[in-house]
Amino acid sequence: MPTSLNVSFMGSPPKDAEYDHPEGRALARLVRQAVQQKGWVAGEPDNWRDVGWSVLCSRGSSRLECAISLVGGGKWILQVAPNAVPGFLGRALGRNPSASPAEVLELSKVVHGALQGGNAYSDFRWRWDGLPKSDSAHEPPQEA
Repeated sequence: MPTSLNVSFMGSPPKDAEYDHPEGRALARLVRQAVQQKGWVAGEPDNWRDVGWSVLCSRGSSRLECAISLVGGGKWILQVAPNAVPGFLGRALGRNPSASPAEVLELSKVVHGALQGGNAYSDFRWRWDGLPKSDSAHEPPQEA
């Protein structure tokens, strides 16, 4: 069963007046705003491992995270994934991820629309459960 959708893309988000490190807080705010407009609850962007930003998103009992980081040379990577994924023991005890693949896909489509909407970002490459490649889909793919 697929877990996360990952996208690489090119672009230069505006500088954030409040935080200059790590880069991309304005991009995280864009994602947060788009998610909220589609009826999801989204937290404030949070520093993600000191290399990017994350936004926690929820709706009903589903909990997801959008993590964004600059790779270099104007190339970004963003992951939409369940906020919690049980390990071996958790799965053996019947625990499930905090979001289904369908919910990951739904939120990924919202994120894609936000990134594509302003013409500031391009060259989208989406892939389930791995680093996007040059032949990856230009939109969030339905199936892994």
